[in-house]
Amino acid sequence: MVLKSPFIYYFLALQVTFILENLKVFSLFSGFILVNLIIIIIQTMSRKAKIIGILLVGVLVVAISINYVFNGGTRDLATEEVAFTVSSKDIIGEFTSNVIIATNKYSDKAISISGKVTAVSDSIVTLDNTIICNFKIPDTNIKNDQSINVKGRLVGFDDLMGELKLDQCSINENK
Repeated sequence: MVLKSPFIYYFLALQVTFILENLKVFSLFSGFILVNLIIIIIQTMSRKAKIIGILLVGVLVVAISINYVFNGGTRDLATEEVAFTVSSKDIIGEFTSNVIIATNKYSDKAISISGKVTAVSDSIVTLDNTIICNFKIPDTNIKNDQSINVKGRLVGFDDLMGELKLDQCSINENK
């Protein structure tokens, strides 16, 4: 299939540009410059070169996507502002009364939870037997029966076990 219309080239190049812009590879302005360069190059290429070019662009998009999935989506919660500050008993109460509303409220936000440490194992700390906190870096200062304030991101609620799971946890100094 040979693409004759320059509008189809513009459309394809814009699609690639918007994908790369959404992946924060470059800005929209530089994307428009790239679109014009791609159109000029495509119009002067032979059929064999176009196929090779399309394959190379495909490989590039896949490589950038894989890089984004493994490296680009990571947040540093330690530097983010806390959206909610609650006690372990209050947040578990919210989840047991209505999981959907509580999940929508706390999902993908930095939350601070206070409670009493009931178990410590390497990088995992349990508060009040119901909050499982996965620390990025194990904190050797945390001991059983210690009251702490933990900052982390909600991973999910296990309604069978009645446990709330957090990741990217750290000790929240701003109580």
